[in-house]
Amino acid sequence: MQDTPRFRHQDFTPTEFRRYWSQGIPVVVTGVVFQRTYGPEYFIESFGEKTVTLIECDTGRTRQVKVAEFFCHFGRPDGRTGIWKLKVRFVLASRPPLPT
Repeated sequence: MQDTPRFRHQDFTPTEFRRYWSQGIPVVVTGVVFQRTYGPEYFIESFGEKTVTLIECDTGRTRQVKVAEFFCHFGRPDGRTGIWKLKVRFVLASRPPLPT
């Protein structure tokens, strides 16, 4: 079994993130300083009505749910079947072209 890759946040580049993310490889990022608390309540309040895809980790089965539904059950194993992960798609803001 391969060790989980570890990075200091200041050394973890977007290119490295995309490489690991695209392969479904988890990473540990240390030294991250949050300016707010990013618990389930934050995601429910900020993105609760957004529809996302859940993936059942063992079978690959997918289903669509609202972010609020996923995070209302987050951390509560009662009645849960399977291990589900939230699939997130990042949309980067447009940037002006770099000078040549």
